[in-house]
Amino acid sequence: MNAQGETRGKVREKAAEMAYRFIVNHGLWMNLSDAGIEPDLENSINQLQELYQKKYTENAPDYSFDALDQNEWYCTCVCDGINGWGCAASKTKAKKKAAFMVLVRMMKAAGICKDEWENAMWKTIKS
Repeated sequence: MNAQGETRGKVREKAAEMAYRFIVNHGLWMNLSDAGIEPDLENSINQLQELYQKKYTENAPDYSFDALDQNEWYCTCVCDGINGWGCAASKTKAKKKAAFMVLVRMMKAAGICKDEWENAMWKTIKS
């Protein structure tokens, strides 16, 4: 894509413009604030799945688990390159914490994260 005589800056501008057009033309430019979701720990798994089903995310959330010991599970969640994790006595609780962290981080990346959501995220990690 580098034509002779073009500067790096011009090539970057063209690449950014092409990426923007692709995103808009394929309906990928969706605003998370339009989803009407406020991250909630108890419903976080379903909320994250809902964002995927409504095409607010390109990829479905992916969860993986590790048993830390007999009484604790560690879960990681990745969705569209955003990572989250959680530890708890059950797989379900660890999964909820991981999904909640991803939701809050998505909202933060979109510029719509409320302080209370982020505070709740860090509080759940400690509990």
